[in-house]
Amino acid sequence: MIKTSDIISIHCPLTDKTKGLFNYKVFQEMKKSVIIINMARGPIVVNDDIAKALQENLIGGYGTDVFDEEPIKASNKLLEVRSEKIVFSPHIGWATIEARERLFNETLKNIESFLKGEYRNRIV
Repeated sequence: MIKTSDIISIHCPLTDKTKGLFNYKVFQEMKKSVIIINMARGPIVVNDDIAKALQENLIGGYGTDVFDEEPIKASNKLLEVRSEKIVFSPHIGWATIEARERLFNETLKNIESFLKGEYRNRIV
């Protein structure tokens, strides 16, 4: 799948098995046009390796809102990549107006239910 994918979107937990899962060797096997998106955890992608892959045009692009060290350090190799092929975003995707309103409303409903002795969000 790695060799034929046009887009690879990473959404997995950081474990001993996933740490460094995406490294230079893996990037060499991918299509040169592949777009990689990491919205999971920074250390799943080896930052130095993906920076090198971008600079060598081994991959088509990279988008992320996570880094191997957060906050991102000035020494991070990704910051040296001067290309339109890379996009950084703060790790705050949940913080939309709608998400915050829902968080507030759900919290309020949970408190009201608790005070009434009622149950909400039961998982059977």
